[in-house]
Amino acid sequence: DWFHIDNDHGSTTKGTSQDLDGTPAQILLQGCDLAVKHIEMLRKVSDVEIVFMSGNHDRFASLALMMYLKAVYAEANDVTIRVNPQSRQYVVYRNNLLGFTHGDLVKSLNIAILMANEMRDEWGNCENHVWFHGHKHHTHMIEKGNCFVIQLPSLSGRDNYHARHGFINRPGMFAHLIDAEQGIIGSLYAPVMIDG
Repeated sequence: DWFHIDNDHGSTTKGTSQDLDGTPAQILLQGCDLAVKHIEMLRKVSDVEIVFMSGNHDRFASLALMMYLKAVYAEANDVTIRVNPQSRQYVVYRNNLLGFTHGDLVKSLNIAILMANEMRDEWGNCENHVWFHGHKHHTHMIEKGNCFVIQLPSLSGRDNYHARHGFINRPGMFAHLIDAEQGIIGSLYAPVMIDG
């Protein structure tokens, strides 16, 4: 849910009105700029491959972001942008089969079986299987069916919806370290730093 909204009315893809801290146009422009800043930071350390999953709040705006980033980095040899509207995406990294999804369409307990069925050859060729998903705004990791399923936290702050429903999360971001042969070997967490 990079943009939180999907239209000029300030609502999600399904039409649910959202609390906004700016106009939809400002959110779109700043969201695109922020994505480029993130990629530029990462480029200083390594080649970058972006697998961006659209969320239930911004299915079309996220796809537009990916098309924008693909155009921005069209001539870059060290940045790969995957433009794919599918709700699940897979990447093979040496001995690792990595799955990515937003997390709103498939239950996390069934997701290992889904990977094994959708990517049969890759599942058999890779020793390590890992799913990454978000949606629920808090972090959680389980091992199910020879697969780690990692629920990622959200960067979002608290809004009226979360306050009314008693959803309290600590906004932040994880970086999971994946060895080419051994799979997950560590994790780093960075909380959102609030200025002032």
